[in-house]
Amino acid sequence: MQPLHFEPFCLDIANARLTRAGAPVELPPKAFAVLAHLAQRPGELVLKDQLLDAVWGRRFVSEGAIKTVVSELRAALGDDPRAPRWIETVQRRGYRFVAAVQGQQQEPAEAAAPQPPQGPERSPPRPGNLPTGLGALLGRADELRTLASLGRAARLITVTGTAGVGKTRLALEAAAARRAAQADGVWLLELAPLQAPTAQMLRATIARTVLGSSIGSESDAGLVRALHGLELLLVVDNAEHVLEPLAPLLAHLHTQLPGLHLLVTSREPLHIPGEQLLNLAPLALPREEAGGTTPPAPADGAASLRLLVARIEARLPGFAPDAAQQAALARLCRLLDGLPLALELAAARVPVLGVHGLVEHLEADDRAAMRLQLLTQGPRTAVPHQRTLRATLDWSHALLTPDERRLFRRLAVFRGGFTLAAAQAVAADNGEPPWSVLDRLDALVAKSLVVAQRAGDAAPRFGLLESLREYAWEQLDAAGEGPGTARRHLAWACAHWREAARTALSEPVLPWSERLLPELDNLRAALRWGAEACGAASAEATVVDDVLGLLAASAPFWQRVGLSAEGGRWCQTLGEWAAGHPDPLRRADHDLTVATLCRFTPLGTAEDNLARAHRAAAAYAARGDIDNEYLAQYLCWVLALEVSEAVDRQEALARLQALVQPHWGPLETRFVRSIVAQEARLRGDTEAFLATSRALVADLQAAGAQVESWTTTFMLMLAEHDQGSAERALALGQAALDDIRAAGLLRSQAQLLCMHTAMRAEAGDCAGTRTALVDALPLLGGMQACEVLLLALAWLAWHEGRASDAARVLAWFRSPQRPSGSYGPRTFTQRTAQALAQQLEARLGTAECTRLATDGAALGDAEAVRLGTR
Repeated sequence: MQPLHFEPFCLDIANARLTRAGAPVELPPKAFAVLAHLAQRPGELVLKDQLLDAVWGRRFVSEGAIKTVVSELRAALGDDPRAPRWIETVQRRGYRFVAAVQGQQQEPAEAAAPQPPQGPERSPPRPGNLPTGLGALLGRADELRTLASLGRAARLITVTGTAGVGKTRLALEAAAARRAAQADGVWLLELAPLQAPTAQMLRATIARTVLGSSIGSESDAGLVRALHGLELLLVVDNAEHVLEPLAPLLAHLHTQLPGLHLLVTSREPLHIPGEQLLNLAPLALPREEAGGTTPPAPADGAASLRLLVARIEARLPGFAPDAAQQAALARLCRLLDGLPLALELAAARVPVLGVHGLVEHLEADDRAAMRLQLLTQGPRTAVPHQRTLRATLDWSHALLTPDERRLFRRLAVFRGGFTLAAAQAVAADNGEPPWSVLDRLDALVAKSLVVAQRAGDAAPRFGLLESLREYAWEQLDAAGEGPGTARRHLAWACAHWREAARTALSEPVLPWSERLLPELDNLRAALRWGAEACGAASAEATVVDDVLGLLAASAPFWQRVGLSAEGGRWCQTLGEWAAGHPDPLRRADHDLTVATLCRFTPLGTAEDNLARAHRAAAAYAARGDIDNEYLAQYLCWVLALEVSEAVDRQEALARLQALVQPHWGPLETRFVRSIVAQEARLRGDTEAFLATSRALVADLQAAGAQVESWTTTFMLMLAEHDQGSAERALALGQAALDDIRAAGLLRSQAQLLCMHTAMRAEAGDCAGTRTALVDALPLLGGMQACEVLLLALAWLAWHEGRASDAARVLAWFRSPQRPSGSYGPRTFTQRTAQALAQQLEARLGTAECTRLATDGAALGDAEAVRLGTR
């Protein structure tokens, strides 16, 4: 058999040898067998069952074994499961070898058969999120060449220009052309939905866009660590409204990340070092001959004219302008100064007004307020090429019917898009039939004022371009409808999230969260307006009720998508109104929200949060609210353990068991079953802890509850380690983390990641620990469970021969100056800390350990990280 080549590797199956650029690469036998099986089938999906048969012979081996071996194989190849160069994971099915392989031999029958001609060899697709199907970009060939030239010399380019000039469209086209050059993809970061964002929110938005999670968003340095080593292009769109927090962040990333290329669109420059500017002018205009005549179109070839004709043809198939219409079209291009957005809007009106009618509307003196004005303070009688975009929007708005105008301006309250049902709930007048909103929305889509974002889905979403949304908001204020429409938006959001909360207990986390993610910006907008309204002297009681209800209903969402810190900030913002609310259920809702999120973000003391959980449980019990009391009692048990093992938990457990309903399945019962398992561990029954954890993981996997099974795998990992099976515990955790990373949900599974990192460090896997710390360290200082990373740092220092560093970091972990959790003697955390302390004393002696412990007691997290990783 000939060796197989996939640069820079050579796989010699006959001699069981893998080399990289001639140097041997050591692989365990199973990893080599998996590689050989996949590499002989490039581009082919190899099912998990096929791998089990081929490599293991089906000898009592689970799918977890495949994941572990593939992880080892990826580590040896230097492959990244998020952007695979060689081995791609096909979720729930199997694996595919995506690299081009040379040296394959066909079976004799295949070799004899005539083969069709082969096209050029294709490289695997690059990662990214650029939109597709945008159509041809007309008239920007010179600008695209300029951007390509600038991109070879500079890593930070800002495209500036007036609103509607086509900055975003040009950037997307230029970015798409660079896909093949960016090993880690081309990513679009849309900033338009963000309103007054903090630097942390911007970091989180960048991290979620590129990495699929908020890893690294706690600090600029954390984001640099998360993006370190990646070769990517980030298109930062609509930056002008966030320049103050954005400019220093991009300056830092640009300096620290040599593989990061930035393409920014903004109405003004960032004004940071290394920035290269491209000021985008409107499209070229048709020539005007002496005497005011115009050459026939489209022979003239002006980009603005070609764009206008193409957009009219899309609305009027077969449109063939005569000579007079061609002259009028050229006149339109000049009247609109070749601004792409204005040309798009004009084309939408041709079916109604005709080409000559449009020219008359723009040139009429009494229509001056409707024209495009390029100078914001230009006189109304100025020549057309001095008109502004606002005038064009005024004109477009004036062509709508009164009912269409009303719908258009009310849609301004939505952020990040909306569904038809949402528009009907928020924008319709009382008693107005739902179909009337449907008709008007359809008209606005047809006139290009509203964009259909996902027209083929069961529940399509719609949105306004940002410039149009801003204009619509001004119209809303001018009509005096702003507060009323925002109030209806809050009511709709509250009802929407309350409906979602009803299934939070019984529906798997992943589909539940994915269904709600598109409404994140609307959630933020409704909470923001509600909080501002609560602060007004004339705040209505119903507004307070709805904003508190919205926060309570969204509590599981904030936690499940890794945004607990943001949810916690809303708890603090609205805490005053919750504490003073006369309805005990509103107070209980807020207490339950804080108790839910406090485990993942700092919110008060453990004792205070335990008291909140007890108050909420009592209030729900009095009202007969089984689901919410069940969650509150679960938190009573969890938070009691965080305070101390000495705090009574049995009452909460007994009540939980009593609340279980006969029709509940594994999703609902997972809370009480996990507590039963942990109670077994706390009393020293490790066999029961292991058996219960295994059964719960199996039941959740059978129910298709992927995220819930990952959470329970954390317990199973501890159970295996308690039994002395550290290797199996690490394998279980690694298999789960591989799936979590592939799903882009690492941030929401911080506890599992941190514990697995600590176990890996204790086992002496220094290289693996350092790799894991890249993702894990940004979590330090967040949820309390992440403090186990300090032990990972201490063990890393120990195994690398830096005993003094290890002693100082361990002293900081144990220091009374550091807020910490309570750990019983049977916990992994306490066991591993004690084991390290014993080894340090044996190596350094009691006196030296005491001295180092004194030095380390006030170390601080930042210094602990420095010592542990240096």
